[in-house]
Amino acid sequence: PLNASISNNVIIIDGSASSQTRLRDSTRFDKVVSEAKKYVNNKVSVILASNMPVTLLDDGSKRNALAILNSVKPTDTPTNIEGAMMEAETVLKKEKGNIYVISDFIMTDESDQPFKAKRFLTALGHNVKFVEISSEADNVGIVDLIVNKYETKVYVKNYNDEKVSVPVRLIVNNTLIIKEVVIDMLPDSIETLKFKTQPGVSRIELDREDDLGVDNKR
Repeated sequence: PLNASISNNVIIIDGSASSQTRLRDSTRFDKVVSEAKKYVNNKVSVILASNMPVTLLDDGSKRNALAILNSVKPTDTPTNIEGAMMEAETVLKKEKGNIYVISDFIMTDESDQPFKAKRFLTALGHNVKFVEISSEADNVGIVDLIVNKYETKVYVKNYNDEKVSVPVRLIVNNTLIIKEVVIDMLPDSIETLKFKTQPGVSRIELDREDDLGVDNKR
């Protein structure tokens, strides 16, 4: 623990879509939970970081915290680590605390700034520790979609450290493939595609098998 003399411990676990990435025979979320259990001590609060932070336990016991960590499930939403860290300040109710942030730190939104939150919380006297859970997972995903009457913009990110080619297609009413393009993506890059907005129910799909399926369709 960061400071044994401080009895308030807040554990923030990343429950975003990226945490469902496969790691051999488990997932990244399983690794997050396993790591979180190392910091269960004294008075414990547990916050699930998804698009909106969810306080799963407020000032509970070690036993309660372990029970929650054993049953918690990830979400299909983007992450919001900064929001969860600010929620930790609310949970601590002006008391000093050790705050453990356990995440892959894959930020899908530029406005999510955990380091800014860390500076803020440290200035208030809290101890903040970032515990990064990462892997060599293969992932290319849709990180944003902007749709207006005439045009659909798709933002695709290559999280890998090597170049990949990805077929992207626009499907209308579940059957008709309106358009398919293959994009060549450099390592750790974001490409923008534009499609004409179609009448009916449209879906953007990456025709690719990787370790995180949830971000391959929108």
